[in-house]
Amino acid sequence: PTNAPTITLTPTETSTPTATPTLLGQAGRAEEALALLARVEGERTPSPDELHLAAVLERALGRAAEVGRSLTRALYLDPRHVPSLRLAALVADEEGEHEKARRLRERAERAAAKPVAGAEAGSA
Repeated sequence: PTNAPTITLTPTETSTPTATPTLLGQAGRAEEALALLARVEGERTPSPDELHLAAVLERALGRAAEVGRSLTRALYLDPRHVPSLRLAALVADEEGEHEKARRLRERAERAAAKPVAGAEAGSA
């Protein structure tokens, strides 16, 4: 659209793989952001962060099946991906699966509180 906001990225904003799709989504351009994420997926395996972003954008567009698919893939790649666990809990609650939502929230809390094995490798 001609009235769409112009997005200018700074070097810091472009330093993460999800910077451009995130900004497109924030500008109300979810379809463009998803297309960009799909293009990335054609080149390599998307990261859990990219899959979580896809789930957020798909949710905004009301695509429940795609939300579930993206979250499942994100959690397959990283079962401790806190943003995906939290979103999956929210979705489960909305679908009336309250016990599943509770378990997902507990997993997210544990994942957020516990450092990843080997993350403290340099400190002794």
